[in-house]
Amino acid sequence: MEKLLQSILQEVKHLNQQIDKVEDNLSQRIDKIENSLNQQLDSVETSLNQRLVNVETNLNRRIDNVETSLNQRIDNVENSLNQRIDNIETSLNQRIDNIEENLQEISEVQQYIKQGNIETDQGLLNLEKIQVDQQQIIELLSARSIQQEAELKSMAN
Repeated sequence: MEKLLQSILQEVKHLNQQIDKVEDNLSQRIDKIENSLNQQLDSVETSLNQRLVNVETNLNRRIDNVETSLNQRIDNVENSLNQRIDNIETSLNQRIDNIEENLQEISEVQQYIKQGNIETDQGLLNLEKIQVDQQQIIELLSARSIQQEAELKSMAN
């Protein structure tokens, strides 16, 4: 019985360790995503700054001839970047939602495991009581059998 309890407790510990590993893995993945996004945003910022410097230089050289064209290009770049940022934001929101769902599922699994532990403990207590009751019945039947055997022998003599 104790081996069964120990086995169950070992399994629960193992499951809790797996849950901890999943949580650590999710945390690492979030950190990687965040770092990647920061790098991408830094790159976009650097690229934008460089483009602005280039645009200013070109404007100074050809201000009369190209002003309209440059404004259109800037608008196109801005729209493109806004779309990219919107796409990145949407993607991040979806990932965050997925992570939150995964964390919720992990929390629910932990609750099931805790409930399972409680039910298992109660079941083991019930099994122990049944075994004690069975032992008492066996002892009672054995005593009655011995008594009846003695009575039969005394009647036979």
